[in-house]
Amino acid sequence: NTPRVNVRNGPGQTFDVLGQVLQGERLDIVGRDPTGQWWQICCFAGQPGWLAAEVVSVEGPLDTVAVAAGLEQPTAAPTAQPAAAATTP
Repeated sequence: NTPRVNVRNGPGQTFDVLGQVLQGERLDIVGRDPTGQWWQICCFAGQPGWLAAEVVSVEGPLDTVAVAAGLEQPTAAPTAQPAAAATTP
């Protein structure tokens, strides 16, 4: 229901924004965070990215999605976000 969604470099709003995906784009889920609130996708601009679970629709069996290994720590300070994405996770 959101026209644009931020793709981040880790599972949380404190991670840097890599860019945005548009409503209707289909991406492969390759992992999740331990809480199940973020999906790791492959690939965005040639690298893994993260989407907030609350803003995406998921198809397929979720019980096979493992917790992502080697989760990064958030950046020290959030970077500026595009204005269009300021209210989306």
